[in-house]
Amino acid sequence: MELLLQLPAADTDGHLVCGMAEAYAKALEHNLLLNILASAAHAAAVAEAEAEDNPAPAPPPDVPPGVNAFRFRETPGYEVLPVARVKTGPMDVKTHPAAVPIITVVLPKACKTCEAALSRAGNAQSQSLYESYARLQQIRGLATAIPTGTAAASEATSKVVGIIEAMLRSDAAAAHAAAKAQSRKPPVPPPQTRADIVTAMQILSGLPGVNVELWAKLARASAAVGAWGPALESAKSAAAAVPPDGDLSFIRRASDLPDLTTNTWFWLAISELIHAQVSFWEVLAVELMFYSSSF
Repeated sequence: MELLLQLPAADTDGHLVCGMAEAYAKALEHNLLLNILASAAHAAAVAEAEAEDNPAPAPPPDVPPGVNAFRFRETPGYEVLPVARVKTGPMDVKTHPAAVPIITVVLPKACKTCEAALSRAGNAQSQSLYESYARLQQIRGLATAIPTGTAAASEATSKVVGIIEAMLRSDAAAAHAAAKAQSRKPPVPPPQTRADIVTAMQILSGLPGVNVELWAKLARASAAVGAWGPALESAKSAAAAVPPDGDLSFIRRASDLPDLTTNTWFWLAISELIHAQVSFWEVLAVELMFYSSSF
């Protein structure tokens, strides 16, 4: 990655730079989360061995921060990146003992690499690279600024990505997840969170066309902090990419399907899932309020 960024700008393939930087950022994020999961798996194994008077298992290998020592289907606690994100979501990752060395030593350099890639890529800038960069910044506990040199066309969506990533790692999301786990009414999102959601919705509404992926991700993040109204509205905005107004009743054969990419169909499915989940939790909240007021 470093060698690629040392090439003259005229000899740089923007798409290659973005793809390599995104893979690099995701690999480091994955490594950090696996350190946390492997640590938890080892602690559980030690507790089980002690309870049964068996020898304690060997600890995870001691390697320099950021170096990969994990193997799929071999390392206890190993999960693919999407699952690792879910399992570590409720944790305070930036203060976890297994993550601190990576956050302090490796991630600052990784973020600078992402910033350099975004600045060098020009019009080929990748939204998914910016999301990976935003995740690393959120893990570090830092605000996600738009790197200098970012193309104007990417600036608006980059702001939305930053808002989404901040919400998913926020105290509001943690409080909402805890309330759901205990089947009690989730707290109302704080004013700043609601203001950020409104800002993101205004940006997306002003873009040409419908950015299905970002609308769906905004719906998911809004639901994660308990902002059910915006979550429903964002899910409906994503569905607007399917004519007419999300109604698929006109489809009778394969040739009737709208001309959308596989990725777009995936995020349409996510938005539909969020719509159903939010509707369920709205009903449950009303029932809980009625139940609690009866005593």
